[in-house]
Amino acid sequence: YNELQYSLNLLSEYTDLFARINKDKLSELENKAFLLIEQGKPDEAIALYETEKLQEKLEKQIQQKQLIDKDTEEIIISLKRYADICLFAGGKENVDKAAIILRKIASAYPDNYQYNLEYGVFLRKQHNYPESLPWLETALRAASTRSEIAEVQKEMGDSHYSQKNLREAIAYFNK
Repeated sequence: YNELQYSLNLLSEYTDLFARINKDKLSELENKAFLLIEQGKPDEAIALYETEKLQEKLEKQIQQKQLIDKDTEEIIISLKRYADICLFAGGKENVDKAAIILRKIASAYPDNYQYNLEYGVFLRKQHNYPESLPWLETALRAASTRSEIAEVQKEMGDSHYSQKNLREAIAYFNK
């Protein structure tokens, strides 16, 4: 009885699951597999998926993504050093180059606390206080530790203070 009840429950669960799938959004492979399921041929549907070697394809794509992520990380490190050298050299043209680099990095990674904080601080140091705030707010949303939150709040307080928005500055300094 337990095995029969288990099988009936499983059948009910999967019948409901398959009924909820929007077949208009299925790939050609999935449409063929579902047709086989509807014909009562789940073993043939499984074999169809296995001939596509989807697991192997996923593993290759994961490896490629890891390589791309590593390459991207190295490029970002080099670009940040380039921006630092531009800022060290000074001059409007070099500062503008650094701004473009830091903005591109922060824009590409809105969930990255450090990149958004760095760009927000850069803007604040360039006395571009109003523009610094959205980047600092993004950094605040991405912050995950108390020290990160405190650092961003201090920077936001400084930006507000520099704009003579004393209430907002005090609010951030007191958080």
